Amino acid sequence: MTSERLQFVVLLSRLLSRAALVVALAASCSGENQPERSPEALCAELRRLEGIDRILGDLETSRLSEMREPLEKMVDVAPEDILPAVRDVSAVVGEVVDRLGDVPDGDVDAAKRALAPIQERLRRAASAAEELAAYARSKCSLRL
Repeated sequence: MTSERLQFVVLLSRLLSRAALVVALAASCSGENQPERSPEALCAELRRLEGIDRILGDLETSRLSEMREPLEKMVDVAPEDILPAVRDVSAVVGEVVDRLGDVPDGDVDAAKRALAPIQERLRRAASAAEELAAYARSKCSLRL
C-alpha cells in the first residue's frame, strides 16, 4: 500500500469513527431519554416548589438553592400548551434566586438592591406567573 493510500485510509477511518460518534450522540439526544411532557409531571415539580412563596416572603435566601432543580425540571416536563409561561416564570424566578443567593437571610435592604435591576422584568413576567398559577389550580389543585 502506498503512503498516500495509507494516509487516505487512516483519514477515512477517523471520519467514519467521528460520524459514528455523532450518530450515537444524536440518537441519545433524540428524545428517547427525555422526560415526558405531561400535566402530571409538571404538577409534581410545582408541588416541590410549594414553599417558595414563604421562603421568598421570609427572605430565607440560604434555602433558595433548593428551588433550582424543580425550576429547571419544570421546563423539561411542561406540556406544550403551558410551556411558554413555564419558561418565562422559571427564567425570572431563577434570576431572582441567583440575585438573592448572596443576600443574608432577612436582609430586606440588600434584597431590594439585588432585585432593583430586574424590576421591569419581574413586572413583565407577572402575566406568565398568573397563567401558570391558573394552570396549577385547574390541573394540579395547587394554589401558587
